[in-house]
Amino acid sequence: MGRWRVVLCCSLVVLFSCQSSNKHQLSATKMQAVLDDLHVAEAYSVLINQDSARRETERNVDSLKKYYQIILKHHKITFKEFDESLTWYKNHPHELDSMYAKIINDLSIQDAQ
Repeated sequence: MGRWRVVLCCSLVVLFSCQSSNKHQLSATKMQAVLDDLHVAEAYSVLINQDSARRETERNVDSLKKYYQIILKHHKITFKEFDESLTWYKNHPHELDSMYAKIINDLSIQDAQ
């Protein structure tokens, strides 16, 4: 259950950290795939930096930056394209909500495996 709190917190950070606008956005399918990968990377960056002696968890920022670069390269998009698309989806919450319903389902399946 603790892993889901990390995923939800990371999701909120990603959602509210981008502030630009764009008329062109990534398709819902592509954006969902990118967000799936980014959330796994966010959770992993916390897990590899976790200290069992402390209750606080911090992200390994160096690893996270590298993960973001790898993920964006894998999906053949730039950070700017991702950022602009995320802003578009934030401004269209119905689309974002339905996308996150699928993302949560995907992450639940991955967690079960």
